[in-house]
Amino acid sequence: MKNSNNSRILLLFIPVLIMAAGQISAKTGSLILASQESFSINIFLVLSYIFLIMRGFIWIFIIRHVELSTAYPVMSINYVIILAVSVIFFNEELTVFNAAGSILITSGILLLMNDTLSGKRVRN
Repeated sequence: MKNSNNSRILLLFIPVLIMAAGQISAKTGSLILASQESFSINIFLVLSYIFLIMRGFIWIFIIRHVELSTAYPVMSINYVIILAVSVIFFNEELTVFNAAGSILITSGILLLMNDTLSGKRVRN
């Protein structure tokens, strides 16, 4: 049973990565758009919508197999991923509050995963 939980947890990170890729594509596309004098659709904007649709279909599959109370909080790891990508690739500022928030999010997800993987969840 624990192996089954591990594979479900790994499944949760597929839409997380797809959503992060979509956000990165949208940012890149918007930067390209801002540098042009006229509006034109670019590959990064198209990719961002493709990633959005893909994530939607995969999410439907996942919530059929994983408890929503476990699956949904894991999606918040996107904030941490996007913060790291923003600082590294888009030269955005990392503040103490961003870092502290990311640590709290990561801690919460680790606690949630420990609870889920241990199989000792308290039920009413």
